[in-house]
Amino acid sequence: RRAVRVVNGKDTRVYDPAKPLRVLSWNVQYCAGTTEHFFYDGGRAVSAASPRRQTVRSTLARVAEAIAAEDPDLVLLQEVDRQSLRTGFIDEHAALLDALGG
Repeated sequence: RRAVRVVNGKDTRVYDPAKPLRVLSWNVQYCAGTTEHFFYDGGRAVSAASPRRQTVRSTLARVAEAIAAEDPDLVLLQEVDRQSLRTGFIDEHAALLDALGG
């Protein structure tokens, strides 16, 4: 078994079971932006060491804005890189937590 880290922001709300639980699940494709065309979409990119750091940072900002706008109770993100070559060693997890006030 692997331990799972649960991250709560400073102002984490207590879930009210009388209300619907709003869940946001999103594969952010390591925030490579919209210019990478992946092989499963008919493109040539398999691993993009090519997105510029600025592209990753601006995509991270847009992802954070979208999450904030949706205001979900629970966020499940896939392909969030931490210190990876393909994202210029940006800690996307830390960047998103910072942007969302976590």
